[in-house]
Amino acid sequence: MPDWCCALPAGKGTLAVPSSAGNTSATGSPIPPSWLGDFVAHVATRHCIARACGFVTDLGRLLEDGHSTSPQALLERSRRPGRSMGSFARALEDFFTLHHLALPTDQAERLAAGGRQRRIEAVPEPLRQAVAAFNTSRMRAQDRARRAGTRPRSNHTLETALATLRDLGPLPGR
Repeated sequence: MPDWCCALPAGKGTLAVPSSAGNTSATGSPIPPSWLGDFVAHVATRHCIARACGFVTDLGRLLEDGHSTSPQALLERSRRPGRSMGSFARALEDFFTLHHLALPTDQAERLAAGGRQRRIEAVPEPLRQAVAAFNTSRMRAQDRARRAGTRPRSNHTLETALATLRDLGPLPGR
């Protein structure tokens, strides 16, 4: 079997894996990252072969695009913009965090920040500045609780409080 192929577990066959264009040997041939075979095995055991091949192809594009091939950089570049980071980025995150190669992404925090911002923007204009200040103070309290090692308010609790303030805005007599 050539050195650029990996045997898939459970008799699923052989899959050609990409190499890293930025990382070459003295002879000029690309050297794949040491974790590449483990990633192929990881996705092959958790996904159908078509999806696993798609993930390996996507990874090959990232490895050969000329940017950093560090696991953290690959993880950041694999993310899709918007609410969902994408199944490929989730698979990379699962593998890299399981093998202690990269820190988890802040996807949950990004989604929560977007939800809070949407709720603030839905508050009537006269109250919006006060609600934004309330949100800022609640976020500071959440950060303080994390640093102190106490239990911070969840993002859901903070979003519920903002939704309540948003709903109170249009009450009659205001």
